[in-house]
Amino acid sequence: MIRKPLLTDINAINKLGSCLDDKFNEKNNIGNYINNDMYIIYVAVLNDEVIGFIMLTSLYETMELLYIMVDSKYQHNGYGTKLLDEVIKNKNDETRIILEVRADNQNAIDFYNKNQFKMINIRKNYYNDTDAIIMERSI
Repeated sequence: MIRKPLLTDINAINKLGSCLDDKFNEKNNIGNYINNDMYIIYVAVLNDEVIGFIMLTSLYETMELLYIMVDSKYQHNGYGTKLLDEVIKNKNDETRIILEVRADNQNAIDFYNKNQFKMINIRKNYYNDTDAIIMERSI
C-alpha cells in the first residue's frame, strides 16, 4: 500500500534515509515536512512496515525529487515505481519532475530511464569525484 506518512512513520523513514545518506536524519526533519505543503511525501507499507518512501519539493510547475528509497529486501518488486506513480496521480499543477543522480549510480539511472526520465544536463564533478546527471520527466 502507498499512503501519506504518519508521525509514527518518522523513525522508519529516517532509518531508510540513512541508507542513502548517513546524515539523513541531521539534514532532514521529516516531522516538519509531513504537514508542509511544499513537500510531497509518500510511504510504501507492507504488513504494517514502512519499506520505502519518496520525498519531493513542489514549486509552481516543477517537482524536484529529493529522495526515493526502498528497503533492499524489497527492491526490484515495483515499489519505487508505485511510489512515483502515486506522486503523479496526486499532482496539482506540476507538469514535470526533475532530479539529479550520481553518474556512477547505474541502478538509479536504469530505474529513472525505465520510468520515462530523460537526461537534460550534466554537472561536471558535482560530487567532487563524480558528475551529476540532471534528469526530467514531463507529467
